[in-house]
Amino acid sequence: MAVWIEKGMGLIIPGFIPSTLHQIVEYTPSLVEWQVSAGIWAFGLVIYTVVLKIAIPIMRGDERQAASLGKAPVKRAPEAAD
Repeated sequence: MAVWIEKGMGLIIPGFIPSTLHQIVEYTPSLVEWQVSAGIWAFGLVIYTVVLKIAIPIMRGDERQAASLGKAPVKRAPEAAD
């Protein structure tokens, strides 16, 4: 993980250093680059949603044998406070 972060910093930080001609060049992403970025974010959010839909019932204890039977998870009634 640290190598991945360091690699990103090694690629991003030098991009802000002036060029060999000592000029700072402005850069604006093209429409295609914005669309690719939006697609990557959208794909990540879809994966996150799927993982949450699987993980939340497991963490709540609602999963029983519903997955193997192909039925919806059984909802438990709220427990009464003592």
